[in-house]
Amino acid sequence: MPPIDHTKTQIKAFTGWINTQLGKKGQFLNDIKTDFADGKFLCLLVEVLLQKPCPPPNDVVKREIHGVENLNHALECLQDPNFNPNPLKIRMVSAEDFISGERSIRQILGFIWTLILKIEIQEITEEEKSAKEGLLLWCKRACDNYAECTVENFHRSWQSGYAFNALIHHHKPELIDYAGLPEGEEPEKCKERLIIAFNAAKEHLGIPEFFEVDDIVDVDKPDDRSMMTYISQFFHAFASERKATRGRGTVKRFLMGALDALKAGQAYNDRCGDLKEWVDAIKSYWTEKADPESLSEVQTVLKEFRDFRSSEERTEKMKEKLALEAYIVEIANLRRAANLPPFTPVIEPDELKKGFVELEEVETKLAVKYRESLIKFTKLDRLVGQITQQRQRISGFIDALREFIETDVENKMNSIRSFITMIDTKEAEIKRTNPVLEEVGKLVEEYEALEPEQSQVPKQKHFNLVAELEMLTEKLDSRKTELHEMIALLEEKDKLSLEFSNKLNETLRWINHRQDSINAIMPSGETSVAQLKILEPKLDAESKLLTEGEAMMKELEEMKERMTTLEIEKDGAYATVSYDVVVDRFTILKAFFEQRTDEFNHSMQGLVNIELLSDNFMKELTTFDEWADDFKQKLEKLSSKVFNEPESVLEKLSELNVEKEAKAENLEHLVNTYRKLSDQGVDLSDKTASTDDSIAMIFETVSSIIEHDIRSCENAIKIKESSNLSEDQLKELTDNFHHFDADNSGSLLPHELKACLSAMGEEISDEEVEKLVADVEKGMPVDSFITLMTERQKVKDSPEDVLEAFGLVANGTDFVTKQQLVAAMGEEMFEEMLPFLPPYEGVEDAYDFNAFAKTMFQV
Repeated sequence: MPPIDHTKTQIKAFTGWINTQLGKKGQFLNDIKTDFADGKFLCLLVEVLLQKPCPPPNDVVKREIHGVENLNHALECLQDPNFNPNPLKIRMVSAEDFISGERSIRQILGFIWTLILKIEIQEITEEEKSAKEGLLLWCKRACDNYAECTVENFHRSWQSGYAFNALIHHHKPELIDYAGLPEGEEPEKCKERLIIAFNAAKEHLGIPEFFEVDDIVDVDKPDDRSMMTYISQFFHAFASERKATRGRGTVKRFLMGALDALKAGQAYNDRCGDLKEWVDAIKSYWTEKADPESLSEVQTVLKEFRDFRSSEERTEKMKEKLALEAYIVEIANLRRAANLPPFTPVIEPDELKKGFVELEEVETKLAVKYRESLIKFTKLDRLVGQITQQRQRISGFIDALREFIETDVENKMNSIRSFITMIDTKEAEIKRTNPVLEEVGKLVEEYEALEPEQSQVPKQKHFNLVAELEMLTEKLDSRKTELHEMIALLEEKDKLSLEFSNKLNETLRWINHRQDSINAIMPSGETSVAQLKILEPKLDAESKLLTEGEAMMKELEEMKERMTTLEIEKDGAYATVSYDVVVDRFTILKAFFEQRTDEFNHSMQGLVNIELLSDNFMKELTTFDEWADDFKQKLEKLSSKVFNEPESVLEKLSELNVEKEAKAENLEHLVNTYRKLSDQGVDLSDKTASTDDSIAMIFETVSSIIEHDIRSCENAIKIKESSNLSEDQLKELTDNFHHFDADNSGSLLPHELKACLSAMGEEISDEEVEKLVADVEKGMPVDSFITLMTERQKVKDSPEDVLEAFGLVANGTDFVTKQQLVAAMGEEMFEEMLPFLPPYEGVEDAYDFNAFAKTMFQV
């Protein structure tokens, strides 16, 4: 039976997970096959996952190479130990795979799964094996003692829908009526139960649907990866619930004390801002009324100025200034009562006072200026009229000339020659305009003799006309020269384009002939060594011909470079086949030849009989699997008795450990045989699902279970003697401890301790972890771990913890929503606080709590 293709399900699930991450930045993915092509979404995903800025090198992607650079940048950040503390080894995907999209969807999905496993689920444990088992252990504990619910894996155990409902009911019993779930094992009943669980998760836990219920029920075995991705969202949601509740309480206490001070500060800033805006507007209004151009304008402005100085509006603004000076003292008292830092107004009182002083200075200067303007105007209408009339004629000609020079000319021979003729006509018109311009110059000199102080503007305008006409004359001459050069260049381009087209067609015919010739070399079906030896000379001959082809491609490349230098678009006007197609075809031809050569060599070397070795391997593997299954059953029975009968279980585990060590030689033989068969090209996938890694993993799993249970027995004995905790409390803590003790050392190293605390809902930085284990020689032992977990339950209300509490309420995003704040403080208090909450750009009904905290604590 062929394996089930879970590609569509993984696309849905992984898209859902990606959007859960990108949603923290207000962004969402539509199509996982195409939306990563420009690289910007991948850079943003890396930034969210690693919580470090990862801007794309090319914010504007116009070409494919820009997208490739963005994609490579994101992949390098994931692999760079200086950027990612736990760098990934990425071999299964490249930037080109994201560009290919649909054709490389398996590589893309494999890469996304690596991110989910190594970054999302890694918070539970350190390696894939432990990650899967850790999440499964968490699910088993939650679903124990629920009817019709047995969790043993991440596929068929979840098809009935009971497990999802049990998982939610265990943590949030008010969301699910478990006893009232639809009964029956029919597919439709299973779907009904799944829909109930999915709706509760979406509406109350903020977990979107990653796939449809049909993807679980209507298949023989659901996809493990998709299921783990979805189920891990429940783990993180419930693990952070306790922290979020504590955060909501801290936020409410803080905001209740700060509200009156904030409202008063806002009122001061609003009033002060209005007054400052009025002062600035008045200053700007009067300073912009400089230099009236007639006597009537001066008289009008003076009347308006006197009316303003005596207006009621100006008097009221002066009173408001005095009122604000008293109000800021009242605000200081409110902030001291709320234990807030001193108030920092948007506009300082001294700044407002300075604005009023500057306004007085402006008013004084303007009064003097307007009086002096009454004597500045003379009767110069005649000269002004004459100069204006001639200047308008010349300006019109210049405007038309400028427009003509800037006219685009079609890049064709006839169009260019026609435009050169028009340039000759314009040059004649310029010669006729020069005497008129000289005449205007004489009028300007006469104006200057009558009114020297007023002559600068007309002199400058005349100078500008002369300079612009000279400049346009030079541009016209340059344009003419440029057009002659364009004609010569067009002739050269046309010749090169024709030669390039002929060479492309010649090369493509050669490639097609070689493709057919190489394709005919290797016969289909089984071949003998004798048959292969006959083909060897033909392969050698084709190899020599490919060398000739390299020379042809080199010549084409040189011609293409010449065309690029001449800026010939694409492949020229005569090309019937593109240069890129020929290059791709030659690349394909070489790859095809290499493939044929590899097939030939493989066939020559692989004609050996390995069937006997394969059969013996399968017999030994079956025997080993039967022993492993039986051995695991023995361990499972003992594991359930660790905390009830630790002394007895410890003795039996020692006996089983001796039995396990006796199997080590048999395991090594199996792994070496499998690798030998794989190296010889033998495909065992139709006989067994096992690999060399999975065979070795069985032995490592058994060893890990034994070591875990031995330590559990020893610690159970020790803890029972020294602790007042109940057996259930001790069991939960020690299970979590040993689950994250990846190296089985009996102590948690810094990275193990951080992962353990994260899984239990306790956020902690790398620096805090280092301080906790700094005085312990080889990490933190179990007794110190239990003491630590007791101490970390204390409530903190420092300014730093207020910011941390906001982060908990926000569920790990950069913003907190209206719904989350209402849940923390109630609807009425939220409405009062709303004017002081800065909105988060790009997300509706969301607020930037980081900006709010910086404002409140002045950091």
